[in-house]
Amino acid sequence: MKNYDFNDLVQAYSKLGVTEGRIVYVIADVWEVRGYDRPGSRNLIEAHVEALQSLIGQTGTLVVSTASMNLCNTEIAFDPTQTPSFQRGALSEHVRQLDGALRSFHPFNSYAAIGAQAEELVANVSKGAWGSHTPEARMVELDALTVCLGVTPHLSTTVHLIEQHIGVPYRYNKEFLHPVLRNGTVSRESFYLLVVYKDCGLTRDGNRKLVSYLSDLMEFRETTLGRRTIYSYDNRDFYTQGLKAFTEDIYIWCDTPPTDRPYRE
Repeated sequence: MKNYDFNDLVQAYSKLGVTEGRIVYVIADVWEVRGYDRPGSRNLIEAHVEALQSLIGQTGTLVVSTASMNLCNTEIAFDPTQTPSFQRGALSEHVRQLDGALRSFHPFNSYAAIGAQAEELVANVSKGAWGSHTPEARMVELDALTVCLGVTPHLSTTVHLIEQHIGVPYRYNKEFLHPVLRNGTVSRESFYLLVVYKDCGLTRDGNRKLVSYLSDLMEFRETTLGRRTIYSYDNRDFYTQGLKAFTEDIYIWCDTPPTDRPYRE
């Protein structure tokens, strides 16, 4: 794999629109962009974070998903300072553990942020995973930039905010009574996830149709890093144009619409 150095990193992120004062939400599989000229996983991860922070500066904010969906239907208490993220990648885990990083309080779908607007993004959030007063909604309101590193925009999480707000019929808000550690005490609290109806015959298409639709209406920036292409887009554009897409086709997220529709009953 073609090697790249720190200057290459800074130039690539700059081309994607990472600028001073920006809120930058990173969705990453950092192992897909191996080839950094300093060997070792820690050097790789730290270089990417350092490059991003050097561009956004003291007035910018870095955000990652620290979701822990593996806690669903378990008795494992959520501790915002200790519970690791699940299948969100090594870069997300690194950011979560940085001094000064803050984490939103949701046992299944949390976010970590570090920087000037971290508290504004992740404090006092809704008990719902998506919808108003969530980090995802606040990133739209504050026009964050999403950077896709080692993955494509098809992995956008903003789509679920759109599904929540548009009211897609194939999902509903499910309540979970889950143990959490708050103010030094473990107690059970209600939290909510937007889930697909079970056994409804729905098949997902991996946001293929949605991203194709959006590509004609908004900018997906891209540049090369090593031998891989990395991407970015504006959250507000994705959300605004995504609402139009779901308005035209409420099942655009699906490869095939549900064959059974319990929501008709």
